[in-house]
Amino acid sequence: MIIYIKDQILFQVMPAKNFKDKGLNAQNPNDFVAIHFFNKNKTLTFDKLEKFKSPDLEKEYFHYEEPKGNFNYLKIIGQNPIEIEKELYANFKDIYDLDDLREITIDYADY
Repeated sequence: MIIYIKDQILFQVMPAKNFKDKGLNAQNPNDFVAIHFFNKNKTLTFDKLEKFKSPDLEKEYFHYEEPKGNFNYLKIIGQNPIEIEKELYANFKDIYDLDDLREITIDYADY
């Protein structure tokens, strides 16, 4: 699942198994992760990168940089649809400070 704001990817939800080779230690590889990534091309959300560098969020997220200048932050969110939905809305409100969700679009992809 890819979540967009206007024409830019806001963040994605993908299976944790896709990030095992990056060092993500998921007890269940079929769990999903919310992946937030930042680079200079994400002009609508690049300013939110600083939130992920805070001590509180650093404890919750697995981080890696690849390719250089592309900062990736992953959080395991499980498989329960209700919990995934709660996490998505928390991300909209707490990380991206979005009160109006009308600019959000979702694209479903097969991983």
